[in-house]
Amino acid sequence: EPLLKVMHFMRAMDFQPNKNSPIVKLMKVKDKIGEMAYDHPSVFSFFSSDFSPPGRISTASLCSPEAQILVGPYVIGTLSGLFSLIKYGLSECDDGFGTETKGKCKHENEADYKKSLGRLTYKPFVDDADYVVRDLSLLLTAGRMSRVNRRNIGAAYVDTLSQNGVDKFSAALRIAQQLFVTSPEFHTTNLVEINGENRAPLPDTMPLKKPYKALVYIFLSGGCDTYNLLVPLDCPLYDEYTAVRGRLALREDELLPITAGGTQECSTFGLHHSLPYLQTLYGETDALFFANTGLLFEPVSKEDYKGKTNIQLFAHDVQQRAIKEMDPFQEAVGTGILGRIANSLTKNGFKVASISITDESKPLEGRAGEFPFVTFASAKNGAKRFDPNPSSGQIL
Repeated sequence: EPLLKVMHFMRAMDFQPNKNSPIVKLMKVKDKIGEMAYDHPSVFSFFSSDFSPPGRISTASLCSPEAQILVGPYVIGTLSGLFSLIKYGLSECDDGFGTETKGKCKHENEADYKKSLGRLTYKPFVDDADYVVRDLSLLLTAGRMSRVNRRNIGAAYVDTLSQNGVDKFSAALRIAQQLFVTSPEFHTTNLVEINGENRAPLPDTMPLKKPYKALVYIFLSGGCDTYNLLVPLDCPLYDEYTAVRGRLALREDELLPITAGGTQECSTFGLHHSLPYLQTLYGETDALFFANTGLLFEPVSKEDYKGKTNIQLFAHDVQQRAIKEMDPFQEAVGTGILGRIANSLTKNGFKVASISITDESKPLEGRAGEFPFVTFASAKNGAKRFDPNPSSGQIL
């Protein structure tokens, strides 16, 4: 988990707060890395216990709950915060985890901790590259750092020592620390094997001469009293509605009328009085309602629903996942409704991109190995540049 990585790194590298700020405060951490103590987004914590990311894990019917928040913006946010901690101490410089400080952060401020609320005080007993790398491997990866990565980090350490500088040993250590927190061994708890194969490049995307279109999917996870959102009017169903709802029922003068076409039992429905804009969108044919929809396989009763229904009807987290998948017969296990649509459009020659502005991707997940893959963007922070002021070319 991102938060555990941050806490582990601060402890292993002996973080010490300033004397005038003895209580360590990390600011806006949840927005940057996806989780923070006492800042749960819901009763289900930061991730679902049965979350299965797309790809090999999902195909193997395995779960990896923490992977739900291991998405692009949070990965960049975690690394940016750790890099900032290494170079500037606990401050806001380069998207660090500290509070705002006076003055603009610049590259020449590296190792100047006057603006920070604390700093890393770890120092190896010996400045020898092999010793430093072994010690960091023990403290940060439980000795699991591969020989290839040890050799590369050691070479970067030695290269930094060969450069002119007042405190070249501290500069070399910061380079090694930054390279360690970008290694796969630091971000996992298992042994890492490097197969030497390069990752397959993504295919080039050529624009089409077709007009741009976007399908925006908004999923409201909170409670919604749909019986008072869309109400039947001018028909016997309104009488039934008022009889069943009692004091909760809305009067006709509290509803915004809309006309229904087709074979509806009621020619007029009413929207809740707080939704005039939705009434306008519907009148301009830019909004549509799907009423009485769900994931039942067939009509059921109280006596036989357990035998006829594969979906758990009384677990709202399961119901939410099921409505995002829209695959009641499990014909494309693990995929989402929009992901399958995007797969089909791509196969038919359309250029499609799937973008999520939250850590949720289930509706966008397509079939394994098929394009487009889901891209994540931060709704609050936008696109952030990673490490805008690199310590050296070794980090690029």
